[in-house]
Amino acid sequence: MKKILLVVLVSFMANSINGQFSFLSNQFKRSVVYFKDGSEKNGFVKFTNNDRIKFKTDKKEKTVNLSHETVDKIITRIDGIKSTFQYRTIKGRKKPSLLEILGSGKVTLYRDSFTTNTNNKNFSNSFNTNKYTYYYVSKSDEKEITDLDYKKFSPKHFIKAAKLYFKDCPQLIDKLEKKELGRRDFVAIVDYYNEDCDFKK
Repeated sequence: MKKILLVVLVSFMANSINGQFSFLSNQFKRSVVYFKDGSEKNGFVKFTNNDRIKFKTDKKEKTVNLSHETVDKIITRIDGIKSTFQYRTIKGRKKPSLLEILGSGKVTLYRDSFTTNTNNKNFSNSFNTNKYTYYYVSKSDEKEITDLDYKKFSPKHFIKAAKLYFKDCPQLIDKLEKKELGRRDFVAIVDYYNEDCDFKK
């Protein structure tokens, strides 16, 4: 899995908030849509709010709205890089979310990136843009994906949750206990689990 630097930008939100995925674009992107019935279609996709997509097989055609009810995943290009998005249900939530797959192995890593626009109290008609990135993990036999960092301001909680989730890798547990890896090393932790662990038999 490609190493990725995790940067978390946290800001307090107030007043009028408008959430939006960071990979949204006003333009349709050439993509392949994979449906739950096993079929697939080439065409153009535009991501929207509420985990829905707009799809058309030709630029001149009328668009149709699609969601997790019929779609499994989408392969497209974001800033020239091939990206895969898949609908998965996060533990504790009822509705599946459209998440980017960063890498797969014994554990698959997902990312949810979005921005929020908040009113700036010091200037009228001015907004502050805040960027957020959340990560989720899933093993191959799990129907739901896990947020190890749902208490976002509690490093101790993250370490406890990570040690439990990756308990079959003693070397990784040791690195977590020695604080060689922590909650800001989320991607490195998943990389280590997939590539370097000697698993308990």
